[in-house]
Parts: sequence; structure tokens; C-alpha cells
Amino acid sequence: MKKRLNYLIFLTITLLISMPVGAASKSLPSRPQASSQKAASYSSDEIIVKLKKGYTISELKKQGIHSQATESDIVTTNKIFMKQLSPQESIKKLESLTAQSSGTKKIRLQKTLKHQHELLEHIKARDKRRPKNAVIPELENIYRIKVKSGQDILQLTQKYMTNPIVEYAEPNFFCKATNLPNDYWVDEDQNNNWDYWNEHAREYMWNLKKIGMQSVWNQFGYSPGAGIIVAVVDSGIRVDHVDIQANLWTNDAELNGTDTIDDDDNGFVDDQIGYNFVNDNGYPFDYYVHGTHVSGTIAAIGNNIKGLIGVAAGSKIMTVKALDDAGNGNDTDVANAIYYAVNNGADVINCSLEGPNSQLEIDAVNYAVAHGVVVVAAAGNDNDNVADYCPANIANAITVGASDQNDQRCSFSNYGNKIDIAAPGQGIISLGITSTNTYEIMDGTSMAAPHVAALAALILQQHPSFTPDEVKNVIRNTADDIMTPGFDVYSGYGRINVVRALDSTPPTTPSINDEGFFTTNNSILHVSWSSTDNESEIIEYQYALGTTQGGTQALSWTVTSNLNGITINGLALQNRQNYYLSAKARNAAGMWSDTGYSDGIYFNRIPSISVPALITANETETIAINPLYSDPDGDTLSVSYSGWMTTSSYQTTYNDAGTHNVLLTIDDNYGGLVTRSILVVISNINRIPSVSIAALITANETETVSINPLCSDPDGDTLSVSYFGWMTTSC
Repeated sequence: MKKRLNYLIFLTITLLISMPVGAASKSLPSRPQASSQKAASYSSDEIIVKLKKGYTISELKKQGIHSQATESDIVTTNKIFMKQLSPQESIKKLESLTAQSSGTKKIRLQKTLKHQHELLEHIKARDKRRPKNAVIPELENIYRIKVKSGQDILQLTQKYMTNPIVEYAEPNFFCKATNLPNDYWVDEDQNNNWDYWNEHAREYMWNLKKIGMQSVWNQFGYSPGAGIIVAVVDSGIRVDHVDIQANLWTNDAELNGTDTIDDDDNGFVDDQIGYNFVNDNGYPFDYYVHGTHVSGTIAAIGNNIKGLIGVAAGSKIMTVKALDDAGNGNDTDVANAIYYAVNNGADVINCSLEGPNSQLEIDAVNYAVAHGVVVVAAAGNDNDNVADYCPANIANAITVGASDQNDQRCSFSNYGNKIDIAAPGQGIISLGITSTNTYEIMDGTSMAAPHVAALAALILQQHPSFTPDEVKNVIRNTADDIMTPGFDVYSGYGRINVVRALDSTPPTTPSINDEGFFTTNNSILHVSWSSTDNESEIIEYQYALGTTQGGTQALSWTVTSNLNGITINGLALQNRQNYYLSAKARNAAGMWSDTGYSDGIYFNRIPSISVPALITANETETIAINPLYSDPDGDTLSVSYSGWMTTSSYQTTYNDAGTHNVLLTIDDNYGGLVTRSILVVISNINRIPSVSIAALITANETETVSINPLCSDPDGDTLSVSYFGWMTTSC
């Protein structure tokens, strides 16, 4: 409790001295222009160097490269780069990128935070949305190097790049906030409930109406986004503002701990609500208004009869100060701020700032996305191609342009193929800093970006396992198309529509029908599937073939627009191996179904068999069926003739003329079953009757003579008998 009191008292005193109530918003200086990279400004005595994997300073010392046990890291580094640097260019100071200005603090791995059960559980849940096969950039081999003053930094950077162990080298570029301040507005009666605002107030809140927040409140209440942490990398926060104080993320271990002690052992002392990377301390106070304004758009408290309401009014704001009290900063602080946010549990990061192209910031954004964190970046306010502005031009970031009340591009908003989405960015009212209950109106893509960051928070609340790409797809595919139909370079895929984004539901899991338990063709498979989308038509499937059910060994995912099934050609299935097909469906909102799996397909070569299709014989004649059969895999074969098992030939005798079918079955007992039907035709043979009779009969005159032959027919025929032409049926 002691920490909390000290914290708030310090803040209040500082604000009263530094920013009198009613002070006008500051305007940013115009961005300097140049032919290539916009005449980027940078530190005159610092260079950022990333060594290749396996070449951290400590690793080089262990390998004995230009070092002795007593040498410092700085001397070691000078010797490593001796061929590139002259004595006048030697290194004055070296620190890891993840070390702060003291040179001793370092962002630590999450395993050092085991006692923070709540944080670890949050990160564990967030890890479920990590992109598959995402590559996490190496951080331990990035260094900020101070060199002697008076050096040509660009020329020195090129020298570093000639070293074979250097992955990249660049100046420590300066960046700045992307707002275009106008003026501020204060609601004097403090009766700002949405339902009771006067027309003047309603006009100022046009942005929330435009994106559909009224329907969201009706459906989800006034605190949507609960459980989601949004990090704001900016100029800090007015921590005691009545309309956001209760929605600030807190580090309870530090808040309830001891002053000047790193209570949670995360490498940062007194980081109660975030961290100040500009001044290297735990007090990320805002004296510039930009960060506070951005934070209010995201998470200003709702339904409290004060001020306004944020888009994700139930989320928590993690404050990470990387811009100074004039709205300026550098790549090192921005990168460190992003790393801090990721390692301390942020789900979404908002970057309403701009600077030149920076590999350092690319690493930082990719690090965040690889950990399942959504990164939102303002496009910039220079009416220029966004390709030259970082972090907006980073592929993994969601890049946001600004639109006005008429759904037109704001004149200042950057444009280009990297624009993902547009959001309200002109005349946006949010929190101010001149007192605990002031509000300001500002313009800029900085104001547009937090609308999107807040929407990402709402989507993650509904779909906690969505990857950053899935969140981006939902935002883009549910937007209102406001300019040229389809994608355009000014609004991207359109202006965000919160209602459509939250009403989207994933397709049902595809049901897969494969061609049977086994297949005999190792180069082709025929599969079909079916799925019903609850929200809109399915626009594509992805399928993968793996050797375990569940896709853990999926060979690759392939996109198909065929909604019924697919024939997979060009395979090389291995003998006696089970294969499983996985399939998932994507709808027009960009949402994926769960993955469906086949029951399994077994590839096994079948036995070969040679046998006559027709056998003829006469009645009573013994027939023999002697098939020639073999198995390409050398399996022991089971043979049966119409259900009668044998391992030899088949012999039998038919006494009756006619046709008979013999079903020959060969089974290798691994799913390879071959059957042949053999037609047996038996011909009729007419055998002569047999008769037994006395050859001589004697009798007397007048004595009756009886002739009683014994006769039969082997074929059972009815016999005709006659005696001297007199017919009788008795024999």
C-alpha cells in the first residue's frame, strides 16, 4: 500500500507544476523530407548492431576471439571490429538492446517469473494463439553501441556491415508520435452518459457511432474486452484520470512490494503499471497528452457518468513509455517497450508513432507476433506512401489509416499497399492531461489506430485462441467498404465495423470422406469433404496430409477453392504407412473452422494373381484351379475359394451339368485384398443304362414265363422298356 500512495502523490505534484490546466495542445514539427529515406534523423553517437547467431559478445569471449579473461566487453568488441574501425572510431560504451540506460538491467525470460502464477497463466493462454512455425527473432545478440563523437554515423554503419559476423547495423533512428493536435473539449457538467448527451456532445462522439458501438453495448454491456491486456507504446498515461485509472494494468507484485526493489524479478524496478524507457524508471507519466488520449480511446471506463467510453472499456491498459515529453523517441526505446509488453503478458500492442525503416523495430514486432501478440501501427500523418514509415510498413503489423465523418480518407493519412484498414481519425475526443477530468479533441492516424487495437481486444475476448493473422483477417473482412470497391490504397479493406466483426462465427468443422481404409496408388489420393458455415459462404479450404491424426506431422497446408473435395496428385506415399488428411474452412469474414481429420488411409501394394476366368468340364470330372499369385512386399498370403480356406490348389467334382461360380480371394493381411470370380461350366454326359437279366429261361408247356430284368440309369433318366415291341414301364 505504501507504494501506491507514494506513486500517486508524486504524479499529482508533478502535473500541477508542469502542465497548468487549460494549456493548449502542442503541434508536432513537420517531418523533414529527403530523396531516399525521408532524411531520417538519428542519434549522432549511437549505432544499433545485431550479430549473427552464435556471435554474442559473451559467446565470442568464451571462444577466445580477441579476448582475455580480464578484458571488458567494450575492449573485446573493439578488437572484433578492429579491421573495420579506426582508433578514432573506437567504441566508448556497449550495452545489450535489452539492457536499460544503467547498462545492468535486462529483460529476463519468463521462467524467472514462476512465482507470478497469474501472469504465467495469462501467457500460457496467449501462447495458444502463437502462429505455427513462427520464427522468434534472436534478441541477445542485438547491441546499442556508443562511439566517439564527431563520427559519420552512416559511414560507420556501412563499415560494420562489412563484418561477416554482423547481421545488420543501422543508426539509432528517432521516431515521433503521429498525432495532429487540434484543440480540446471539456464536458463541464460531467453528465456524459451516451443516452443523455446533448447534440454538441453527440457530434464529438461520431467515431463510436460510425463503427457501431451502440449495438455492442446493447449486446455485451459497457465493459467489453474484459481479460485482455492492451499495451500502449507511447508518451505515457495520466494515471489518476478519473476515466481510466481503474482500467490500468497493474503489476501487483510491484504495487504491493517494496520501493526501489524489483519485487517480481522481471528486471524492472517499481514497474507498477508499466515502464518508462525514456527515463529508465517505473513511472510512465504523460506530459505530452498523446499516450493518454490513445489509451482513452481504447479503455476509458464506461457507464460511470464521466467523460466518455473506450471501444474496449473492459480491457486493461499496460503503459509503456517510449516517447518523451515532446512526443519524440528512438528505435531502441520503442523496441525495448515492445519486448517489455510481450514478456509481461500483453495481448495487443498499439504503436501510434512513426519513424524511418528500422530492422530493429522489425525484429521487435516479429518477436511480438511470434508470441501471439497482435501489433497495431498508425500509418502516419504525412500524406505519403506508408512504405517509408516504420513500424507501419512491417508486414506483421496491422496498419491503420484515418477516415473522417464522411468515410473519406483524412487528407494527412499515409497511403499505400500496406494499409490494412481505416478507422476514425479526425475530431476524436478522448482523455486529456491538464487535470484528472479533462478531455481533448485530436486528429491523426494515432487516433485511428487505438480503435483497431481495441477491436482486436474485443475479438480476442470472444476467440482467445485466434492468431494475430486470424484477428487481422476478421478485422479486414468484416470492414465496411467505403471507397473504391475491394481493396484500395487509402482505406485498405475498408473502415472497421465492430458489430460485424463480433457477430462473425467460424464455419463448422469439415467432415472428410477419404477413398477407403487403404490405397494401392502411391501417387494420388481422392478425398471429399463437407462443411456448413453459420454466417456466410465458405470461400476456401486448406488441406494437409500428415502421418498422424491431428496434423502434428502435416506435410504442408494447401489452399483450394474447390468446395467439394480434391484429387491430390504427385504424391510419394510410403508403403505400409497410415496417412491422415486434415481440412479446415475459411468464411468471408476470414474466420477458420476447427480442423477436421480423416479416419486414415493406409498405403499397401496389393497381391498379384493370374487365374483363368473360365473352366469347362464334364459331369463327374474332377476339376483343378491352380492360380498363380504373389505379393510385391513378400507378405504371406491367405487363399480361399468361396469361403473354403486353403493354401494349395482347389479341386472338386460336379455331378450336375450347369454353371457354377467359384470366388477366389487372396489376402495379404495388411489391407491388400484381391478377388477373382471363376466361371465353371459342366457339360452333360449321357451314360447308358445298365440291365441285368437271365440269358436263359426254361419252362413247360402252358407254364407262365416271367422276365424280370434289373435295370437302372446312372444319370437317373427314366427308362423305356419294350418286349418284342410291346412297351411297358416295368423293367
